[in-house]
Amino acid sequence: RTMALSAAMFFAGSAITSVAGGYAVLMAGQLVAGVACGFGLVVAPVYIAEMAPAASRGFLSSIPEVCSIRSCSCNLSY
Repeated sequence: RTMALSAAMFFAGSAITSVAGGYAVLMAGQLVAGVACGFGLVVAPVYIAEMAPAASRGFLSSIPEVCSIRSCSCNLSY
């Protein structure tokens, strides 16, 4: 259910952004999408940790965190 809620928030944020007629609606859509992104970054490692086999649980759980840090460092380098 939690992953579905995050996906629904992503959808709602992109839908609001795509039909925005003004700046305030555009920013509201970006806010919803940003909250969904943060929500997904918290939920995804927990879901992976619960579903992964014990032998590879730590490695698989760390992949979303490494990708998140890598993308932030790439954005800061410009």
